Amino acid sequence: MLRTTSEIVSFAKCLEETTAALYLNLAQRGPEWHDIFLALHEQNVEHVRRIQRTYQNVISDALEAGFAFRIEHGDFSIDASEEGIVDLEEGLRRALSIERNIGRFYRLAAEQSRVLMADIPRAFDWLANERDRRVDMLGGVDDPGSSGICSSK
Repeated sequence: MLRTTSEIVSFAKCLEETTAALYLNLAQRGPEWHDIFLALHEQNVEHVRRIQRTYQNVISDALEAGFAFRIEHGDFSIDASEEGIVDLEEGLRRALSIERNIGRFYRLAAEQSRVLMADIPRAFDWLANERDRRVDMLGGVDDPGSSGICSSK
């Protein structure tokens, strides 16, 4: 169970760093993979900086001592391994699943911290919205009629 801001920030950074590594590895698989996954990797690296900067700017020992969160980190586990990713479509499906799950985490973290802080939920809301944009971009993978990157339209 994640309860403190420090635990939430550590978990968020872990999600970002783990998926950044996966996306970098997938970007190196070939030209058709490169642009999509390198962009996701670079965004994740920036997300880590944003999370850390927000945390350092607003958290004091008094806030840290409080327990603002009740988040079960197991509810947001992700598969960031390359196992089973044999083609670009499967890589995009995995990314879509990861992005949706991390977005749910950020939304819950923002919601639970809103009553005690301003900057932390604002940062998590921004990150959740960023995940929504990424899900929209990747969305054509499991909805062929959508306008995502794998759309046939």
